[in-house]
Amino acid sequence: MRIHLPTRAHGRAHGRALGRAVAAVAAVVTVLSVSAAPVSARTSDGPGYGQPSVGECRDLDLARAMGASETTAPIECANPHTTRVIAVGRLPAALGWDAPAGKLASASFKTCETAALEAIGGTVKQRNMSAYQWFWFIPTRAQRAHGARWFRCDLTLLGGARLLRLPTDSVPAVDSARLPDSVARCLTARILYTTTCARQHAFRATGAFRMPGTGYPTPRQFASAAAKRCPALASRDYAYSIRGRDAWRFGDHTVVCSTKTRA
Repeated sequence: MRIHLPTRAHGRAHGRALGRAVAAVAAVVTVLSVSAAPVSARTSDGPGYGQPSVGECRDLDLARAMGASETTAPIECANPHTTRVIAVGRLPAALGWDAPAGKLASASFKTCETAALEAIGGTVKQRNMSAYQWFWFIPTRAQRAHGARWFRCDLTLLGGARLLRLPTDSVPAVDSARLPDSVARCLTARILYTTTCARQHAFRATGAFRMPGTGYPTPRQFASAAAKRCPALASRDYAYSIRGRDAWRFGDHTVVCSTKTRA
């Protein structure tokens, strides 16, 4: 998700993009939904070596969640936790772990995004206007040396520069038309990190629209569309958020408009 803050300098709008945790392009991989039975970790050499299980919970901080691999032991989900495994996929046969990072990311997207859609629930607009996000992890170097070819998708709730405790493990997590402040999406000041609206923030997501067209828009096209639509959905002082090419190819063409607040 990239967030842009328009400026009216020189009479035109342009954005300042800030990257977040998830990128990739959709690819066909095995999907294990959150409603599936847990996947038992295997210890023998092969693709499933050290494989985690769907439904595992962990209490990670943001730094660990942004790492390539993650080895923290799972905890009881009855205890406070910041992440939950919502899917485990397998690297396509045509790819090895030495493939470019973009291709590895693309191999995770369909699995993780599909599982997140089920785990979060709600409409496309609601999901994009929430502070829920997913992260993905690959096996460690040692696990890959034993033949591991899995990747793991974790659901999280962003709170600026930290992860927040997941308020529920129910599926779907969103079960009402109106998102409560505890999970609704707001943005922090200056850096514009995603946070929940229950925490200090400078912008609140107040509307969203679907970007027209089939090809992925240019930054100028996104900015032009936001300039036309966001003032009515947010305010004159707004920020807008877009997703990358991976989500676009997956069918999510949502642009979120956020209103500047004093909260």
